Amino acid sequence: MFFRCRPAIRQRFLRLLLMLFLGAAGTPLWAQSDTPSDIFREALRDRIGLPAIQGTLAVGPRDLQAQEEVTRFYLLRAFNPAWIDENGQPSEAAVVFNDRLGEMTAEGLDPARYRHDDIRALLAILSQGDRVATLTELVDFELLLTDGWLTVAAHLLRGRVDPERLYGQWLATPRERDLVMLLDTALASNAIGQALDELLPAYTAYGRLRAALAQLRAIDPASEPPRVAPGPTLRLGAEDDRVPAIRRRLRFFGDLPEDANLDDTRFDGQVDAALLSFQARHGLDADGIFGSGTRNALNTSLAERSAQIALNMERFRWLPQKVEARHLRVNIADFRLDLVEDDQPVMTMDVIVGRAYRQTPVFSGRMTYLVFSPAWHLPPTISRKDILPRLRRDPQSLAADGIRVFIDWGANEREVDPASVDWHAVPARNIPYHFRQDPGPQNALGRVKFMFPNRFSVYLHDTPARELFDRTQRDFSSGCIRLERPQDLATHLLLEDPAWTPDQIAAAMASGREQTVTLPRPLPVYIYYQTAWVDDDGALQFREDIYGRDQGLLAALALN
Repeated sequence: MFFRCRPAIRQRFLRLLLMLFLGAAGTPLWAQSDTPSDIFREALRDRIGLPAIQGTLAVGPRDLQAQEEVTRFYLLRAFNPAWIDENGQPSEAAVVFNDRLGEMTAEGLDPARYRHDDIRALLAILSQGDRVATLTELVDFELLLTDGWLTVAAHLLRGRVDPERLYGQWLATPRERDLVMLLDTALASNAIGQALDELLPAYTAYGRLRAALAQLRAIDPASEPPRVAPGPTLRLGAEDDRVPAIRRRLRFFGDLPEDANLDDTRFDGQVDAALLSFQARHGLDADGIFGSGTRNALNTSLAERSAQIALNMERFRWLPQKVEARHLRVNIADFRLDLVEDDQPVMTMDVIVGRAYRQTPVFSGRMTYLVFSPAWHLPPTISRKDILPRLRRDPQSLAADGIRVFIDWGANEREVDPASVDWHAVPARNIPYHFRQDPGPQNALGRVKFMFPNRFSVYLHDTPARELFDRTQRDFSSGCIRLERPQDLATHLLLEDPAWTPDQIAAAMASGREQTVTLPRPLPVYIYYQTAWVDDDGALQFREDIYGRDQGLLAALALN
């Protein structure tokens, strides 16, 4: 039956038998034939096209994490080996990559995710002078290194998780590189490690987090003090048996001096100062009061903080390769805005962000204009979830807030008396009316809004609810971002336009007449979400995960 099959198939089958025999023989493959590379290439080609062999280490397509890229890489090389030299030994590049892969813990990545143990074991086998490697081992080695390099490179470049699939309201701007070509070039130039370094996020903040992670991981977990037990609220002047535990954890995290007395049960000035420092670093009310919120933050373990840092390093991989030297950025989790010029913050202010059930999305855009004394055109979500229920309870309730009801748009627009409509019959999914709040002191947008068109209809704006800025946790909006000092921002952005002096800006904001002004220069805007970072003074900062995004990412990483 076999001899009746087509000659090409018969020849291929005999070649495979020959390869299996040669791979199991007692002399190295590269010493058995005048054309050992032909045998290797054929084996490699067949392996990529066949499933893995059960019960062996043999690596097949089902085992490859970057199967498409691996196949393209070897097609580009005509299936010539990349990690094995002309003598059938591991190349210098293979040794370098094995070492570099073991160092990926510094980037918050797990080397086991890239089969580092298998690579290291095969490297040891192939490096033994008195041990003959089989053809299977050689092909395994080749595929494991190529797949490992391409996979870890992709994770360094774009992250392990796709945030848009994970969160929905997260518009990533992934960096793009042809990793197959990069690997081929790196091998040719003996720059395997350098090529991976090129893929790291080029942000000072990323490097600071990387160093902080290394510092935390260098601490012996066994040295972490016990957690502070529940109990009554404590403050300066109190005396309590839990104070020594508070002292130990404050010193452990670097807020209490090394030479402090750890056994003193008094809540003295030294403890108060250390607690204020700790609270400020964790975005808590810096009041020196040891309550449940502060206790929960202080009791967060070293391992949990290390994991939090690694999560935030992952988020840096979702950002563009480079951010313009002049830009505006908002860290949602920190309730903070920075205006940056020449890579240095020139203005900082508090902001109010979306509630947990109306989260401010993560995205980037370009601010092109602002509007003084804006009218507020209520978005569909607020119209559906807030306005329609109000009208069903009381059709006249909008008048107190200066909100009017309209039907149709543009030249056909006409105002409707809300009392004339049966709002219970209006479908929530398709409201045929729209709602507008005219400029004025009640207007939810305040006196100015800053526009950077985006698919989320999110923008920056003033607010009449100034008292909310006295809060430490400021998640009160419906998704847009409210500004603490909007007039200062408008004045700075219009400095290059002589038509807009500070007095003219103030007058336009108070005029009650809507006026659109184009910015002299578009301003890149980055809305992001970081719950851990190192500030310019070198202090490690943590924030509460107000949207539960840390936990979601942690769960997603466990599955990938």
